[in-house]
Amino acid sequence: MKPAFKYQGLGNDFVMLDWIDQPYREAVAYLETSAWTEQVRELTDRECGIGADGLIVMLRNSTSPHIQALFYNQDGSYSGFCGNGSRCVAHYLHQNCHFPKSFKINMGSRLVECHFEELIPGNPGITTLVPKGEYLGTQTLSVADKQFTAHAIDVGNPHLVIFEQVQLDWLKKYGKDLEYYFGQDHRYNVEFIWQSGKDFHFHMLVHERGAGITKACGSGAMATAVALVETGQLAAMQKITVQMQGGAAIVWLNASHQIALHADAEPVALLSHDKTHKVVLNLGN
Repeated sequence: MKPAFKYQGLGNDFVMLDWIDQPYREAVAYLETSAWTEQVRELTDRECGIGADGLIVMLRNSTSPHIQALFYNQDGSYSGFCGNGSRCVAHYLHQNCHFPKSFKINMGSRLVECHFEELIPGNPGITTLVPKGEYLGTQTLSVADKQFTAHAIDVGNPHLVIFEQVQLDWLKKYGKDLEYYFGQDHRYNVEFIWQSGKDFHFHMLVHERGAGITKACGSGAMATAVALVETGQLAAMQKITVQMQGGAAIVWLNASHQIALHADAEPVALLSHDKTHKVVLNLGN
């Protein structure tokens, strides 16, 4: 079995497993078991495991020419698309598997275009493009004596984008109430967005379903761009900067109505498997 890796993008961190050479059907069958769910929880646990916001498995399906990346939340639930995770997968494939400067991967329901060319002059990083998300209208939420108007958006996973400023301590206390507002089977990633005082520059705090407060959410930044365009606050093709706790992403809707996100990603540590098949941390070079 190939070693695993830990990656981060904008402070979002992931354990990544390269199962590209594993038999696809056998791998998928295992990923559907309760044992796998428990393993994800153990590995991403920050006190007793490696610690991460989520876990990504890379597979090769003979029915598709593209690598498939499956993303699991910290609580073991399957998520679908992950904006920062897709960039980490792209970096791994480009650096470790000699993929070219432009290629595609499958992640959840999204075909993700990955570009290593410098699409923004003077700003190195990875640009990923996905099909435009679906704007589903607004919902009114009442939590802790506050009432919010939330824009429901699907970009391969579900988001509630709220154009209001809140404090981090408040979100830590009530984020789960927002995540579960519509019930266990309809959990959302929740983003609070407000302008920084500069043109086309926004701040974002996020509570992610299955993980809680995280330093960043790439798909949340993408959902923000969709919400701004759909509500007439932003013109298509206009780039915005979304500042999150872990760093800033540049996001826009391009001429083909794709959502583009530009930021960096990097490996944090090499992980290997011991004889009991547990993943152990290797801090060697």
